[in-house]
Amino acid sequence: MAIVLRLILFAVIATIGVSLVLYVFTGQRRYATFAWTTFRFCVVFLLAMALLLIVERVILAI
Repeated sequence: MAIVLRLILFAVIATIGVSLVLYVFTGQRRYATFAWTTFRFCVVFLLAMALLLIVERVILAI
């Protein structure tokens, strides 16, 4: 599972990086908006995964 999460995180970082580079070169606001939206969804996803890991630890401890 850790490898899958790392691959997803790498893909998200690459997507954000490419979007920001495109924004710098083209000046089109949609690329910056896409990068920001992708970042927000990534943060929500990471928080959900952390919550699932915490719940798993609590259930296994019982």
